[in-house]
Order: sequence, then structure tokens, then C-alpha cells
Amino acid sequence: MASASLKDLIKKRGGLKAKLTSFNNFLNLIKDSVVLSELQKSELECRLRKIDAVYDQFDALQMEIEALSEQVEDEYKERLQYEEQYYSLLALARSMMNAATSSTSSRAGSVTDNHEDSCAPKFHLPVINVPQFSGDFQEWLEFRDTYLSIIHNNNNISNVHKFHYLRAALKGTASLIIQSLDVTPNNYPIAWQLLTERYDNIRLLINNHIQALLNTKNISSESSLEIRNVIDVMNKNLRALATLGEPVDHWDTIIVYVISKKLDPVTNRLWEEYRCSLSCNSPSLQQFIKFLNNKCDVLDTLNAGVTIPIIHNVKHSKLQSHPLTYNNNNYNNSFSKKELINTDKKNYNKNITCPMCSQNHFLFTCPSFIKLDVDSRIKKATESRVCTNCLRPGHVRNHCRLSNCKYCNSRHNTLLHKDNFHKDPSSSNVALSTNISSSCNTAYVILSTALVRVKDKDGKQHTARLLLDNGSTCNFITEDMCNKLGLVRYNTDSTISTINNQVTRATQICELNFESYFSDYKANITCYILPKISHTQPNSYVNIKHIPIPSEIKLADPKFHLPSSIDILVGAEIFWAVLNAENRNIGPTYPYMHIC
Repeated sequence: MASASLKDLIKKRGGLKAKLTSFNNFLNLIKDSVVLSELQKSELECRLRKIDAVYDQFDALQMEIEALSEQVEDEYKERLQYEEQYYSLLALARSMMNAATSSTSSRAGSVTDNHEDSCAPKFHLPVINVPQFSGDFQEWLEFRDTYLSIIHNNNNISNVHKFHYLRAALKGTASLIIQSLDVTPNNYPIAWQLLTERYDNIRLLINNHIQALLNTKNISSESSLEIRNVIDVMNKNLRALATLGEPVDHWDTIIVYVISKKLDPVTNRLWEEYRCSLSCNSPSLQQFIKFLNNKCDVLDTLNAGVTIPIIHNVKHSKLQSHPLTYNNNNYNNSFSKKELINTDKKNYNKNITCPMCSQNHFLFTCPSFIKLDVDSRIKKATESRVCTNCLRPGHVRNHCRLSNCKYCNSRHNTLLHKDNFHKDPSSSNVALSTNISSSCNTAYVILSTALVRVKDKDGKQHTARLLLDNGSTCNFITEDMCNKLGLVRYNTDSTISTINNQVTRATQICELNFESYFSDYKANITCYILPKISHTQPNSYVNIKHIPIPSEIKLADPKFHLPSSIDILVGAEIFWAVLNAENRNIGPTYPYMHIC
């Protein structure tokens, strides 16, 4: 019954909205007139008298709908939309009426005045929307000041309408504060008071903005985007604290220290060098901000103008390439992403024909090609005249931007890898030393790695790859592994020096327990948490077919020859305890085996 009644009310509301639309159409017809005729003036007067009654009917009808509807928020929006249109049209109609009757002393003057006044309503400024507030203290001051100026302090808006505006503006936890209040003129001041008592708390606001400053996100590498974001967060919170009466003008030394610790190691070192060049002992905040802005300008300048080819179409085996200006905030003087950017992927893929089966896909995805042995794949790739590094048409191997073979790092596709594949001497710029096989012309250094058991916070076991380094005085764990295990973190502020006095800063440590897979050895160590410990180890695939590893020995890392990431680095603190001091030599040209 209530549902049927609600539908009837909504239909009636539709009729009232149609009357408002009719009024709008009439005003559009006459607003461009230089002078309103007597007939137009009389009709405008009649419509003005009628439109007030239309609004009263809508207001009463809308209150009934809001009382019955379960979608209260949607109904509030209906009311706001109708009222905005109503008041806008009413103001336009009254200004036109005033212009038509303001002056009768001079026909010419009257025509001029009416023309100017009737044309004025053509220029409508954008509607200022009331901001929304979800209960975040960071948003309160902006919301409060805007709402006060637009709605709360506007004497032309009734308390009932103000209440509707307030309800529509509140979201989340903030909306719950006034949810129990009925929409009445007397309840609006109560609703506003409840809201200000909760959020206009000076002490909580100050604490929140100070916390936001202290919790500014750390920057891991040089990036103008992230540095500018740090500047914006800092300025926003300092302005808010100044509005709350805090003496932020005297905080320069503290703010500079706190924010400088959030910078990446390179930028932080440059800042320390710049600060030492200044005549004053304590640089001002403005000097610090100027330094950061200059740093961002330098990064943006270096990043500008990097061009890479973009493939648009493939037609009759011809690639059409066009340059694209590429801007990457993490650009570090080398183009690390060795991949083509395809801006028209759909059109590009439609024109691909596999040389193996004539289907619409690349050769390296062809099932028939993958089933072939390596020699047959090499022969087919050569016959098809595709790049032997990426197995795509249109260019040769020396001009290919994609990565090398994942097993041996040579300039050929992984699908074409053979154990005795000829390695292009120009494909590698890494000099490796220490022979591990007299039958292999390429020399490698294999670092000591092991697979160990580690437990997460819930006691569940995981496997981690550990690197033993007796040249390190500290232990390290990657950010990813620490997150995976859910380890408890402790704050620290340590500087780690590496080769050539390169400096890395660690801000957190954790406690880690691990144990061997093949013995009873267990250890508890303190690790510094870093985003990354090293590149993959080894850096390329190692052929171990000709290394006579004794069958009775269990390798601590059975896949030591396959490139893989390092999760944990153990330093000299327990290095020899892990190795247990017993060695076995399996040959004059082969690695030493440490038996644990």
C-alpha cells in the first residue's frame, strides 16, 4: 500500500517538475528581447505569481515522498536539484521584470537599460557545489569553512533547506552523527552543534596534522612526482596548523629535519652538501623548499625528450614507427624497460599472421612452434625472417629492445636457448671471473646461497632464499619477505655504507627466526628492512651438467644455478656458524663445497 502511494506521489512530482520546465522554456524565449512587449510583460507577471504556488506544492509533496521512501539520499538530491533550478529561474525572471519597469523617462535609455539587464542573465557562473565530508579530520577545516560561507551563514536559505544540504554533504561516519534527527527547522542548529562538537576539536585537529607530517611517505628513489607530493603534504598540514593557532613560523629546523629524512638517499645527500655550503647553520624552510623544487626541475629536465618507437600498424610485414616523448619520474639515466609500447593494440594484433600456422598470433605463442625441438625452432625462426631475440617481424636482433635469454643472457629468445648456444660477445658487458668449469669458456662467480625455513606471524612455514656474505657486518631482509611473514617492525635510523662510500638509509628493523632444511641448525637474527638486497643470483643461467656434484651431498640451494631473487642476507655475525667450517674440494677447477 505504501509502495503504491509512493508511486502516485512521484507521478505528481513529475507534473510539478514539468511546470518548472515550462517556465524555463518561456524565459528562454523572451530573455534575448531588447525590450519586453506589454504582452510579454503581463505574461511574465502572471507566471511569476503562479510559480510560487508550484514550489509550495512541490515542497509539501517532496516531504511526503521523503517520509515514505527508503532511498532518502536520492530524494534529498531530487530536492536540491529542483530547488537550484527553481531559485535560478526565479532570480532570472525577477531581474527581467525589474529591467522592463525600471525606467520610462527615455525610450532610448529604457531600451539600452533593458537590453543590458536582459542580456546579463545569459552569463551563468558555474554552480559551487557543497563539499562532502566523510569524517576525516584532514578534511574538516576545508569543509567547515566552505559550508559556513555557502550555506550556514546564508540568511536567504531556511533552516529546513540548510538541514537538507548538510545531510547531503555528510558521508560515512560523519553522517551517523545526525542520522537520528528529524529534518525540522529547530533541529538544524542542534545538528550543526553536534557536528562541530565532534570535529571542531582543536587538540585533535592539531594532533592529526602533526601526525600527518611525521607519517609522510618515505621516498625510495629519485622522483620529481614523489618529491612534489611531499612538498604539497607538508604545506597543506603547516597551513592547517597555522590556522589552528600553532607557531609554525618557528618550526623550520624541526620540519626541515623531519622531511629531509623522508627523502631518497641521493636527494638527501645532495641536500646535506647544499646545506653545508650555506652560511647559516640552520637553513630556513623556504630554502629547503626551494632546493626541493630545483631538484624536481632538474629531474623533469633530464626525463624530458626520451623517445621510444611506437608500433601503430603492421601491413605487408612493414612496421610504421613514430616517436613518442616519454616522461618517467623514475628515469635514472638509462632506459630500463626494454619493451615496445603499443598504442593501437587491437589494430596491430588484427594484422599479425603467424609464419608457422597462419593464425592471428605471434610466432612465440604458436603451439605448433613451441612443440618443436630447439634446432627446429631456430631453423623456423631463421626461415621466417623474424628477430631471433623477440620472435617478432620487422627488425633484426641487433635493433631489438626486448630482454635477452633468461637462461644465459645472450641475444636470442629463451625458446631458442641451447646449452651450447653461441654467445654473442657484444650481448654482454659484464666481466665474470673465477672459473667453475674447465670445459666452459665463460667464467662465473657463484655466491653462497641457501634455502631456509622461516615462519610467519601465524606459525605457517615458508621457504626463503638466503645469501651468505661474510663481508657484511649487518643482516638484511627484503620489504616483500617482511610483509609476507607479517613480522613486527621497529623504527630505527641507520646509515649503511657500501662500496665507494655509497650510502643507504634504513628506517626499520625486525627479528627473524630461520632454520636449515637439512640439519638442526636454527638462528635468531636482527635484520634491517630494505626494498631490495641485490640483483638475481646468479645473474645468468649456469650449466651444471659437467660439474661432478657428489650424489651423497645435499645442496643447501638445489637451484643455485638458476637466476633467482634474494630474500635474506646473513652477514659475518653467524656466517661461519652456518658453514660449520668443514669444506670439500671436488676438483682443482670446481667450487669449494661447504658441508653443514
